[in-house]
Amino acid sequence: KNDETLDKIPHSAAIIQRGILKQINTIFLEFLGYTKDEIIEKSFFDFIALEGLADVEKYYLDRLKGDNVSVYNTVFTTKDNHKITAEVNIKQTIYNGEKAEIAIITCLESNTS
Repeated sequence: KNDETLDKIPHSAAIIQRGILKQINTIFLEFLGYTKDEIIEKSFFDFIALEGLADVEKYYLDRLKGDNVSVYNTVFTTKDNHKITAEVNIKQTIYNGEKAEIAIITCLESNTS
């Protein structure tokens, strides 16, 4: 178990490798309302609401074009289908010897309608 570093981060945080969630901290679990087993090894995009996907795609396309962007806003869907607007701050990292990203997720607003 090596997720202590993520649990030191006072925001929702996840390690993403090739779009797959490899590690998540407790705050992220509480944020989305899932158990760890329901999230680990799943696609990060599974938890993005339809209206948030375009922002995520734009971020990755900009990265591919070489833009040094590291922050974007998107909309997450929680387990009970609430939509939460959040800012995602990406830091490049190495996980198990390969490139990965740490996503720090800050809740901007919760649309509980």
